[in-house]
Amino acid sequence: MYIISISHKTAPLNIRKLFAFTKEEQIDFINSAITHPCVSQCLILNTCNRLEIYFEGDAAAPTAIESLLSAYKRIPPKTAVKYYHNFEGEKAIAHLFRVTAGIDSMLIGEDEILGQVKAAYALALEEGTTGFDLNTIFKGAITAAKKIKTQTGLSKTPISIGTLAANLVFDINKEEKTVVVIGASGKTGTIVAKNLLAKPNIKVLGTLRTHKSQDKLEAFYKNLTYVNYKDRYHLIDEADVVISATSSPHHTITLEEYTNLVTTNKPRLFIDLAVPPDIDKRLGKEQNITLYNIDYFETLSKTNNILKKQEAETAAEVLSSFVDDTLKELNFHKFLPQMDSLKEYFEVNSIENTVYKLRKLSNNEELTAIISAFNKVIESSD
Repeated sequence: MYIISISHKTAPLNIRKLFAFTKEEQIDFINSAITHPCVSQCLILNTCNRLEIYFEGDAAAPTAIESLLSAYKRIPPKTAVKYYHNFEGEKAIAHLFRVTAGIDSMLIGEDEILGQVKAAYALALEEGTTGFDLNTIFKGAITAAKKIKTQTGLSKTPISIGTLAANLVFDINKEEKTVVVIGASGKTGTIVAKNLLAKPNIKVLGTLRTHKSQDKLEAFYKNLTYVNYKDRYHLIDEADVVISATSSPHHTITLEEYTNLVTTNKPRLFIDLAVPPDIDKRLGKEQNITLYNIDYFETLSKTNNILKKQEAETAAEVLSSFVDDTLKELNFHKFLPQMDSLKEYFEVNSIENTVYKLRKLSNNEELTAIISAFNKVIESSD
């Protein structure tokens, strides 16, 4: 497996937003990728902090995917390659396992990433762009992440970008607060709303684009007032805080519309949790407005990461055994077609002759591994 990664570790927000994919773009890209003669399987993981392309193919596949990505996003190859972190083989598999378990996240141990990996895998599976290798690797990573949650303290008192955003609202020195959450039906939006509604004296207004989303969420968040997305600027008039967390490729709040449609000029906090950004960055320069974007939370995450460092090291040790199991499954799958030939070989060759032949054909390191394997087989039969 190969990976091309652009993440919070390799690129700032203004670069990451250039590589962001909508769901429709993901579907289009992975289906286009597997038509390339060098690429056999492809999957995209797109979150607010990373864009990663996982793929199988021959040695020319990484170059092919890099070219496809640059062309698709209209980014000059010489510019794009500066922000890539490439993984291959066992290192690629280990990276995915760390990502899925939350060890590689901006906020170590955050819970959102597992759901995002599941969704990315489900989408590629539905589109038919995965095969045995990616299926085996992703199933292994998801299983391992679930074990990490139960066997280590990494996910205890889970923290996410959504909870940190809610904490900023709690810190506002005002007895009663009104918060508008744009994108309340999304993964991050629901986390923000859930945390806000857990505190008294906070009125939460959530924007939705469809009644279907409203029906789905009302059962869980009865105290959340739902409003039409088109009315968002009128809601801001009474709001103290505006939090936007959508997957839209366009701004949800622009400076021009804000200036024309919002009539009050009281102090407001804007929190932009989207990549690409939802909120026009020029708003941050306006009087009485404070604007935080996703990169601001990288600083806040450092304390959390220090506290979870030991748990992350323990989790990494647990993951290593799962990575090894996955590698064994992949290797054994490649060997299966030779099983019939092996049966035919042993019909005319004894075990003793085979052992001596292995001694002759193997170097010392290989022979040591073979002897160790034979000993394990003998011991397991006792």
